[in-house]
Amino acid sequence: MRDIHNNLLITEVLAAAAPGISDEPTAEVDVQGYDSLEFVVSSVADAAGTVKLQESDTSGSGYADCAADDVLGTQGVALDNGEAVKLGYVGSKRYVIALISVTTDGVVSSIAIQGHAHIATVN
Repeated sequence: MRDIHNNLLITEVLAAAAPGISDEPTAEVDVQGYDSLEFVVSSVADAAGTVKLQESDTSGSGYADCAADDVLGTQGVALDNGEAVKLGYVGSKRYVIALISVTTDGVVSSIAIQGHAHIATVN
């Protein structure tokens, strides 16, 4: 068995929140120093909507939808109550967010998982 525990950086990018019916962006993830990124978004307490990834070269601004070829999974994937979805990023921009479009009021949360660090070990 190979070690994955010491080779992943897991960051909470959206604490469990009830944003209402709105677009809820996660905190941005800086991919510098890593070669892989996966967002996991979960829905609890009746939330439903869609999830897509956005990217930018500049921290905090200029976000645009990722091209389909830069996303592992389906851009705009449906998120239903009690479900978790994942979207991976393989693009070339430095900053990435997940944009959760909540269509049924409830609670959503998200983590980002980064791997293949240029300098191991990640703790």
